[in-house]
Amino acid sequence: MIPVELPQEPEDYHHRVRGEGLAFLQEQDLNPDQIYSRSIFKTRRMMTDGSGRLRSCEYWQLAREDLRIGYHNRCVYTCFLIEQELVEDATSPDPVEVGGHSIDHFKPVTKNPARLAYEWANLRWAWCYIDNNFKQNQIIPDRHDPVNIEEGAIQLQFDSKGDLIAIPSPLFPVAERLSLADTIKKLGLNDDQVKKFRRDCFDDFIGPENNYSDQYMKEAQPFIYQYMIAS
Repeated sequence: MIPVELPQEPEDYHHRVRGEGLAFLQEQDLNPDQIYSRSIFKTRRMMTDGSGRLRSCEYWQLAREDLRIGYHNRCVYTCFLIEQELVEDATSPDPVEVGGHSIDHFKPVTKNPARLAYEWANLRWAWCYIDNNFKQNQIIPDRHDPVNIEEGAIQLQFDSKGDLIAIPSPLFPVAERLSLADTIKKLGLNDDQVKKFRRDCFDDFIGPENNYSDQYMKEAQPFIYQYMIAS
């Protein structure tokens, strides 16, 4: 994981997402400053996205394209680019773009005031594998949020098995290294599937048949690129 810049909130975000979400809470007589179960966000109603379709009231989904562009379609935790594909959808006249993305709430909706579910600054673009299997409702320190984390706090190194693993910076105090190790575990950054994908990228970059530019490698996998130029 490397530092990422929090994208600027879109000009119409409040009208499209935050305002709609808070209005929904008010209609349900729910206090936006209270904490509720995840199920309250799943009530179905007509969305004001112009589609005329009945959609989940998870209004933050209306910011999907803004988040994809803002975070360069890259998981903020693994730094992997997220593949997309078009599939047929019976509810839509045109193919729908889907893929391995997930809109993560850095501060989980089940452990924080309901209003944070609709806050732009709390939304992160993530690989659904990480979000669904690891991050979920985990509490991660604010200082380990990708938009706050210190440069070099989490690094890569090869272990004895030849896997490229995420580790806390050895330059940090012991207490912070332990905290970073806990964040790495909670985010699944050394999960077998993550390690395999990371190693495949590394091998592809150094393969003799390939001649990738530094700019391409930096854009495709900036975490691995940082490791390569530092080694």
